[in-house]
Amino acid sequence: MCITRDEISYPANLREIPLPPERLWVRGRVEADDTLAIAIVGAREATQYGIGCAERLAADLAARGITIISGLARGIDSAAHRGALRAGGRMIAVLGSGVDVIYPPENRRLALEVAEGGAQSTADTQSASLGFDRLESYLRDKRGLGRSARLSDAISPLRPRP
Repeated sequence: MCITRDEISYPANLREIPLPPERLWVRGRVEADDTLAIAIVGAREATQYGIGCAERLAADLAARGITIISGLARGIDSAAHRGALRAGGRMIAVLGSGVDVIYPPENRRLALEVAEGGAQSTADTQSASLGFDRLESYLRDKRGLGRSARLSDAISPLRPRP
């Protein structure tokens, strides 16, 4: 489904960022409660400790009604979605490609589960690969959806103390 900026279902948080995308392609559903959201993003090659922290943090927040926003990348992003799923919470996967191009391929099942319990979203194009020219808008959209994204960025450097 395509949601344009003119529609009431367009995410309110995205309306507030500079240069919001004209349209979003969505698989799943966007809800009004998704304005209470946090983005959890981090390293693709994360430690087991970091992955565990991301899953627990996402599960705890999702259990309290906070929508979890992340990509579908390996590592911290996938862990955040798994945690939200485990808690039965809402989540939105902001994709760097079209909603019909799931990357990495091993996350296809996770992508389906995310769409069932929330939404997959991509800006401006229904089907596309992520090129460097789209990377900036992809990151902007992920942070625009999750108001507290900067706080959650701390998840990636978490490491156990020696």
